[in-house]
Amino acid sequence: MSRRARQPVFSAAHQPMYEWAYDAAGQPVHILSAARNETYFCPVCGGRMIARLGDIKQHHFAHESLQFCEPSEVARAAAARWLVSRLQACLKDERGVMITWPCPLCHQPHTANLLKDITEIRQDYTHADHLESDVALLGATGRVQAALLVSKPSPEALLAYTALGIMVIAVDAVRGRFTDLAALLAGARIIGGMCTTQKSAAQTGIVSEASDVRQVLIDAVSRPPYNIHGPLAQMDELTHVF
Repeated sequence: MSRRARQPVFSAAHQPMYEWAYDAAGQPVHILSAARNETYFCPVCGGRMIARLGDIKQHHFAHESLQFCEPSEVARAAAARWLVSRLQACLKDERGVMITWPCPLCHQPHTANLLKDITEIRQDYTHADHLESDVALLGATGRVQAALLVSKPSPEALLAYTALGIMVIAVDAVRGRFTDLAALLAGARIIGGMCTTQKSAAQTGIVSEASDVRQVLIDAVSRPPYNIHGPLAQMDELTHVF
């Protein structure tokens, strides 16, 4: 026998307190930037919200009518829209958004423009396998190149993103006020970023994948003079080039 999920019971005096709302233009507003007598809306249900800016309670947004939306979902939706707005502005103005991440392949830090070859930025994107991204960055072919997540991804989700070849940028944007995109991304956890060292190697014709290197060595010693030798060199950022 199934039971209907219980809805939270609360009175007008005990409504949830929210840090975020949308203004009349649909832009996220933190309670610290809210103004009296302005119209605000809930990022989840779209209902009207009031900025409570009194002297007794902590400043917060509240629904005008009795309505329960999970505070974490309200914060997530606002954070995702804030990211989309800032990234779209950078894309429109052709401003790069630089990110740095440690590479597990070459064990070196890499820096790249997050918006390179990006043509579209979408919020609440659902992939073909029902994987969901808070913000998705798409290239000219429509392929998702990177996904920004404002809540902690599960290990299963990370495996799914890795299988799809999508870089994941997990930012801690659900709690607190954020005003600087670069600072927010600087503290992000980045998984699955392309190894720029291997990319440079491929562009110069250098074999770097372990399986390919193994095959080259096998081919070299399988025919006369049945050996291979030579010095190791450095080419730009590539070291130990044979």
